[in-house]
Amino acid sequence: KSRMRKAEEILQVVLLNRWKLPDPTLVISVAGGIKDDLTGLGPHFKQNLIDGFRTVSKNASTWLITGATNHGMTKLLGEVSHAVKCYRTSNMSTIGIAPWGCVKNGDDLEAQ
Repeated sequence: KSRMRKAEEILQVVLLNRWKLPDPTLVISVAGGIKDDLTGLGPHFKQNLIDGFRTVSKNASTWLITGATNHGMTKLLGEVSHAVKCYRTSNMSTIGIAPWGCVKNGDDLEAQ
């Protein structure tokens, strides 16, 4: 098997079987810079994201995939995800993918 196929299988086992996430009908992947200054996005950007994700996640099992750092766009998406999950109608799971070098005890995870 190719490395990519094996990685896909491992992700499927972890996300669906171990973490028990619902099968997604919609997957949204957002990448953004780690720059902390997001003022250029406008004053209503965060609320627009909250409203948009809330609307989508009402009708679809949604996975939001993003980086897992506490800076810039990924930090904003974490705040948006938290706000959306406060609504009982939300069907959104947020998955943050951190750079492997930032994962504490990553060797222990590899051994499993």
